[in-house]
Amino acid sequence: MFDDSARGKTLSSALILLTEKGFHSVSIHDIRKHANVSTGAIYHHFSNKDEIAKTLFTEVLSHITEKMDDILLEQPTTFDRIQAVYQMAAQMVNEKPELTRFIIKQAHREFLPDEKPLCVSEPFLRMKTIVQHGIKKGDIAPMDIWVALSLTFGSLLRLIEYQLDGVLENTADTYIDELLQHAWKSIAQED
Repeated sequence: MFDDSARGKTLSSALILLTEKGFHSVSIHDIRKHANVSTGAIYHHFSNKDEIAKTLFTEVLSHITEKMDDILLEQPTTFDRIQAVYQMAAQMVNEKPELTRFIIKQAHREFLPDEKPLCVSEPFLRMKTIVQHGIKKGDIAPMDIWVALSLTFGSLLRLIEYQLDGVLENTADTYIDELLQHAWKSIAQED
């Protein structure tokens, strides 16, 4: 996700260290050492650790939002869109666990107090759009949007957490099809 520039190395290292140790246990020196860049290079791009964390949070959410936008454009049906989100999440937790851990497990408001809660961030608003559109089209049974969102994506997020916590016997993608089928049965408009 990040390039090989000093800025990219700084963000990549911050992602790893912040997810491993937590925001308050990581210093600029730790990030510098891990990234193998100079302190001056870090301060050329960022004024402090808070700005690194804010930039990291913003860029990771932007990356996920772009993927969600692609899903909205490329997938024709409500079911296809939900399935694509499930597949994207399973792929992300397998290929980019630090990125996934940073978004799903970090207590962002602890070090980014002015940020909106994650459940109203752009990627989650795209999930909400999928569900709202599904209800409007009649693919999803009429129900409160928060109930529909919880039924549609809540179990997926929990499954991702299970993998991040190391409690699954297999990777999340092993369970995605079954999870999706049951989630869909719980929300689908009956014929």
